[in-house]
Amino acid sequence: MTKTVTTKRPKPHQQKLAAINPVKTIKPATVTTPKQTTPVKTTTTVNSKAPVKPVVKPTTKTIVVTKPVIRYVTKVKYETKVKYETKTELPKVPGGAFLPSTNAALSLTNFSAAGGGIACEIGGGSVRCDAANHSWTAPTQPTSCTQSWGSGIVLTNTSPAQPAQFACGGSSPLNSSATAIKAGYDDTVGQITCEVRSFGVNCFAADGQGFILSETGYLIY
Repeated sequence: MTKTVTTKRPKPHQQKLAAINPVKTIKPATVTTPKQTTPVKTTTTVNSKAPVKPVVKPTTKTIVVTKPVIRYVTKVKYETKVKYETKTELPKVPGGAFLPSTNAALSLTNFSAAGGGIACEIGGGSVRCDAANHSWTAPTQPTSCTQSWGSGIVLTNTSPAQPAQFACGGSSPLNSSATAIKAGYDDTVGQITCEVRSFGVNCFAADGQGFILSETGYLIY
């Protein structure tokens, strides 16, 4: 059987339009249908005869870092040094004061001099003189002396000769019954002689030991 196809030619103006606006062929969209999957069942077979490995839990170690404690200790050492110095304050003696007196020697056992500020007592081979008011400081009181100390000096004529020393306790010759002697007189009782001068007294024994006592100083020789 023969089929006759009749083809129509396009008109000239249609050919021009076709050339200008070619017809785009639109392909039909392809739709893909997802395949249905069948879930697969998995079976785990446990072999009871197989050894079970113990579960080892990780151990945690705690490390404590201790910072060193630094302590500063300051030690201060104080040292006190005490130095004792005995200073003899010499009396202010004018020149020629110890020249022999031109007056007759006296023999009083208790007398005062320097306006009553110094008094002496002579007898029994010794002499003691005390100063009521003085500017000098006596030596440190010894531990063996527990009585009054520091105002009087005593001299004893002994053999062998012994130097004078500060009196410890005892009776002081400072009293109202003492006879006042003017400066320039000497008083001698036994082997003891005291020269009374304007500055004070100078008492000595026959062996040459003696002392000078005044309100401004003292000297033991």
